[in-house]
Amino acid sequence: VEDCKKDAFVDQLYKKSFEQLQELMKQDIDNLEHIQQVIFAIKNLERVGDYVTKIAKTLYYIITGEAPSKALFMESTLIV
Repeated sequence: VEDCKKDAFVDQLYKKSFEQLQELMKQDIDNLEHIQQVIFAIKNLERVGDYVTKIAKTLYYIITGEAPSKALFMESTLIV
């Protein structure tokens, strides 16, 4: 359950990082290739968070026999 709560934080962190990297791309044209590689890396890390969430929800169902509610897996306040 805790891992699922962290997924929302990872999603916010990805969004914020992506926006910052887009701005950096505008300012530092000479390093576009490196910045693109970082963008790909953070996107893949965000996807790992999504997979962990899906696995956790499946395990929750297997263990409890109940479908997990969205409220169970949401963090109330996330600040990035």
